[in-house]
Amino acid sequence: MQKIIMLFVLTGLILSPVTVSAEVVKNLYDIKIPVFSQDRKERKEAIKTGLASVLVKVTGRSAVSDLLELEDVYRTAAQYVQQFRYLKMPKKNKSAVAESTLEPLPNKKLWIRFNKKAVNKMLRQRNLPVWGQTRPSALVWFVIDNNGRREFIGNDRDSSFHETILNYSKARGLPVRFPLMDLTDRVNIKTSDIWAGFDGTILKASERYHTEAIIVGRAFKSFSGAWNTRWTLYLNGNKQSWEFQDNDIVAALTPGIDQVTDNLSVRFTQVNIDQDNNQVLLKVTNIEDLADYTRVVKYISSISSVIQIQPYVLNKDNVIFNLTTRSGRIGVAQSISLGRLFVKDDVTVPNVEIDNSVPNEQTQQPANENVGVAIAYDLKYRLLK
Repeated sequence: MQKIIMLFVLTGLILSPVTVSAEVVKNLYDIKIPVFSQDRKERKEAIKTGLASVLVKVTGRSAVSDLLELEDVYRTAAQYVQQFRYLKMPKKNKSAVAESTLEPLPNKKLWIRFNKKAVNKMLRQRNLPVWGQTRPSALVWFVIDNNGRREFIGNDRDSSFHETILNYSKARGLPVRFPLMDLTDRVNIKTSDIWAGFDGTILKASERYHTEAIIVGRAFKSFSGAWNTRWTLYLNGNKQSWEFQDNDIVAALTPGIDQVTDNLSVRFTQVNIDQDNNQVLLKVTNIEDLADYTRVVKYISSISSVIQIQPYVLNKDNVIFNLTTRSGRIGVAQSISLGRLFVKDDVTVPNVEIDNSVPNEQTQQPANENVGVAIAYDLKYRLLK
């Protein structure tokens, strides 16, 4: 470990904080809006509509586009545009829509990319959440009752239900996957388990997919002709359920995705964090060489709520990092729970230790080895190998 410390000093890693960047869900700040022409007035309205959709994706809150405090933002939506261009509408899409309506159809799409920094700054100035690109994935078990015959909707089946859920989840910035519905799935779970909401069976069958959240959906048509959907979200041992009804199947499906995404966003983002809570001391054990250290720094740097990371204490087999965050220790812990590089260190010890290698505040060099300093860290994890 002494060699590692020397390398840190020589390369300036101790002196230089690391600015983070991470990306899992791509194109959060991009949007495509159908348009009829390249008319400036129509483009202005499309940009306004596009910004509203992007803000829903970035915040994770479906109601954000309706906030009165954002009216001035929408009026000046063009100032947040980084680039745009017009794209031709695919012919198959145009012909498919033409068969179902006699109204004029958009013949192109306006692709818009909004400026990430400007959008994030605007949201934070208004104390609105910014949900980073590292997001929890969700497994979707969905069963439809078709005139008394119940069947799974999965990757093995092409259906409007499957397409609607995938497309709308993408529009909300929520990574979802459907079960394979292979032999293993068909042995482990039945449509009756989903319909009855047998929690144990559902959770057990979901283990092989290793997702953070599990979404269970059920849809059936009532005697009145309306579609009824029931949704359940399993997350961290908790369970929430919702029901919706609409004559249009899309309108009956999308509110369920909205509720799930809104709840996940609340779970993994925070706003109005006190300044004192922005600094987090994170202890990581089982760091044995420079390769381990590099892996740890890279991983912590991928956490969207972390602004800066700086090594604070270097010990024989562990490092305490000083993190500057936007979400405090709860937000950092929630983000770490999404990954598989760290595991909570369950050894029952106080979160205060006497350490002899605390950097001096002025020189940033390790203190005298004979001087013991009590370090109270906020979070403790062990590096998995």
